[in-house]
Amino acid sequence: MSRRFDECVEEVLKHEGGFVDNPADPGGATNYGISLRYARSQGSMLDLDGDGDVDRDDIVRITPERAKLAYRDWE
Repeated sequence: MSRRFDECVEEVLKHEGGFVDNPADPGGATNYGISLRYARSQGSMLDLDGDGDVDRDDIVRITPERAKLAYRDWE
């Protein structure tokens, strides 16, 4: 990853860190800025518990490192 990307993603993670599940948020459960809606759109890439679906349990398991990989895919 480029140095600039690393700097930017670290700044994003400062503001987007931590799990939230606000019913008013249309993206659903979110962790490190990765929403359930986005995770589902990526197929099995974010099926972190390996149960064949992407759901709230997978969002809870997102680590900063996994979030960085997802953000890298957006770049």
